[in-house]
Amino acid sequence: MVGGIFILISIGFSLSGFVVLIKNKTPFDTAKSTVKIVQEGPYRFSRNPLYLSLLILLFGISILTASLWVLFTLPVLYILFLFKAVKPEESYLLQKFGAEYLSYSSKVRRWI
Repeated sequence: MVGGIFILISIGFSLSGFVVLIKNKTPFDTAKSTVKIVQEGPYRFSRNPLYLSLLILLFGISILTASLWVLFTLPVLYILFLFKAVKPEESYLLQKFGAEYLSYSSKVRRWI
């Protein structure tokens, strides 16, 4: 039951993140140029709610299936997200939006 709760939290978090991006006409495809810094919905609590929702989903699956090997993949996935996606995206956003991104990143944590 606990694993299912984390899975539902993950689904809700990611869906709300996608809805906010669509509403703001901001692509969630990292290959496309970002048009603005979204600061509403789950982006008020986390600068990376979509990556965070994937980590929560994996955690929920590991609990639901009682799988230690799935649980042990969490730190690996976290490190991959951090160094291959999040940090490059932060550099891009800082270069593109400057002070606006600095202000946002000073108010909202990277993960939660």
